[in-house]
Amino acid sequence: MTVRRVVVDHVLFVVEDLDASRRLFTAALAPLGFGELHVQEDGVHYGPEGLDDFAIYRGSPVTTAAHVAFEAPGREAVDAFFAAALANGATPRGEPGVWTRYSDRYYAAFVNDLHGNNVEAVWHAPEPVADAPRRGGVPLRRRLNREAPRRARRRRSRPRSHPRGGVAPHRSGRTGGRSASGSARRRQRG
Repeated sequence: MTVRRVVVDHVLFVVEDLDASRRLFTAALAPLGFGELHVQEDGVHYGPEGLDDFAIYRGSPVTTAAHVAFEAPGREAVDAFFAAALANGATPRGEPGVWTRYSDRYYAAFVNDLHGNNVEAVWHAPEPVADAPRRGGVPLRRRLNREAPRRARRRRSRPRSHPRGGVAPHRSGRTGGRSASGSARRRQRG
């Protein structure tokens, strides 16, 4: 069996609704042997006893489009992870099975959390898994809302509104939603 070295020390997802995300992750990670190890007003740490390697915290901007894979002790744990995640607000990304693109020993399931992050449970079987559904390709992201791309395009085409009025500053410090061309910046500087 392959000896695996820890590459990443810990992972943190920023979430909008801590209560809903906590319900999802607490239920989905329990079959994998991960529990709530440290709970604060604004966050929760998960892992096996003494190893709080994954955390969720309320904040902004939220984590989106990330992928995290949790090791499962067996095939049943992967199946239970998938069922618990779906029952608590996740959407399916890849149903439990052997993902042959990775290996004939790679039994996994994938879900989208409440912010569209790809959350996976994987069991690295000691032998090829022959009696499970075969999944080809890669798990695909399914849109959470068909209208989301249209709304996103509209938002990008006009400056963001600030809650107290006016225009919100861009991340770069400029106001408005568009960057000025080089000649426009030179005119602004005088």
